[in-house]
Amino acid sequence: MHTSSPKSIGNRHSRNSKRSSNLTQSTNSTNSNVLKLPPKAELSASIHYIKPDIICGTESWLKGIKPGKPMKTDAIKSAEVFPENFKIYRNDRGTLGGGVFLGIHEDLISTEFIEHVTGCEIEWAKIKLKNSKDLFIASYYIPHRNMKDITNLKLSLEKF
Repeated sequence: MHTSSPKSIGNRHSRNSKRSSNLTQSTNSTNSNVLKLPPKAELSASIHYIKPDIICGTESWLKGIKPGKPMKTDAIKSAEVFPENFKIYRNDRGTLGGGVFLGIHEDLISTEFIEHVTGCEIEWAKIKLKNSKDLFIASYYIPHRNMKDITNLKLSLEKF
């Protein structure tokens, strides 16, 4: 698993109460091209060390979950892979490889934002911000520089 995380600015916030998604405090995020998710214990240890509020991941290699669709019977459940203190939004490829996900810490108020999901590997979430506009965040993967996926990304962004 390869990750990159920006350095935190300010003091690390306390997680003993809902922050009402007040991202004016210090917020950490990580972006990972995981190339098949590691075992839950390894992923949990990595998340415990980095302490991200938001996780964007590509190439999860999970199956069975598509935005706005019922979970397939053979789906890999998010609870089997991700720590329980994150709300997970996924767009699995459906074939070997690929797939994207967002993990939003439970202290943040978030919802999956399926209105902007198009025919590419993209997953959107909306985070409610205190006294501000909502924050929209996406995880996107483009396999093999496929122009159809770039067109679908453009369509997704144009919906704003």
